[in-house]
Amino acid sequence: KAFLNYLIPRPTTLPDIRVSSSGPIDVNQINLGTEYSFRFLGKPKNKADAHERIEMTASELAKALGATKVTGVDDPKGHGHGLGLKFLVTDENGQKWRVEWDGIQRYYRDGRAIAPKGGHIEIPSPKAAPQDMEQIRKLFEVNRSLGQVPSRVAGGAHINIDLQPFYGLPEKEGARKFVNFLNQFENNREMIQFLWQHPYRTAAAFPLEMTPSLKTKLNAFNGTWDDLARLLYEEKYFNPYVGRKPGYTQLNVTALMSGLVPEAYQQTIDIKNPRTDWFPAFGGKGTDRVELRLFDAPSDE
Repeated sequence: KAFLNYLIPRPTTLPDIRVSSSGPIDVNQINLGTEYSFRFLGKPKNKADAHERIEMTASELAKALGATKVTGVDDPKGHGHGLGLKFLVTDENGQKWRVEWDGIQRYYRDGRAIAPKGGHIEIPSPKAAPQDMEQIRKLFEVNRSLGQVPSRVAGGAHINIDLQPFYGLPEKEGARKFVNFLNQFENNREMIQFLWQHPYRTAAAFPLEMTPSLKTKLNAFNGTWDDLARLLYEEKYFNPYVGRKPGYTQLNVTALMSGLVPEAYQQTIDIKNPRTDWFPAFGGKGTDRVELRLFDAPSDE
């Protein structure tokens, strides 16, 4: 399939990303945030090497987007291990793109992460409702010019969806509509997974079991956001496995449960640290969005 795709000429024009929307909400106006990932051309040998490449990527992306500034960010708790690097690119519309180091390989000494290397570049887009492909095209062109391309097996390019359109409705109506959204995903999950998720990525995006109890309670649901949070938490609509994070599911809705999670679980964790006792770490993500972790990175724009 990869060879056949190689033989097909690249399209001269990119598709319209807007979709027909006849319902009460225009889905083209829903704010999204897409987390793109690109693999280095040769893995960084150390943090200084990674810093140089990520700063270069941020600088080139800034030029392409007409950005006003590039700012380095100190992130001592980033990704649970604090080894990361992060730059903010503020584009011409004042929107901030993050350019950061993720998937870092590391060793441990006395429970402390050392000797970081490897990894990849992650670039989360600003929270916005994109209307065309222009910024996406520039993002891919910049990385391609630096020899940095996505890897389908390794994944990337997954989407965060703003919860505000649900929260903005009367409480019970908004919570019920979110249940409809969740049911729509689960009813079509196998086809969605087939289309959008690489089969090697289920460890980081685990399909959850819809138990008869959960199905019955969701279908009959007529409560508040707190009621929905309690239902999803008690029915374990999250990744429950030791060594994994609760958000490692195909549809990560742990943001809805944040008010119910015990305080000890509201932190993030370095799950690779041999000196760290595992706990279900619900922290590390915002509470204003849900995440579709369907890792199957498109190879180009």
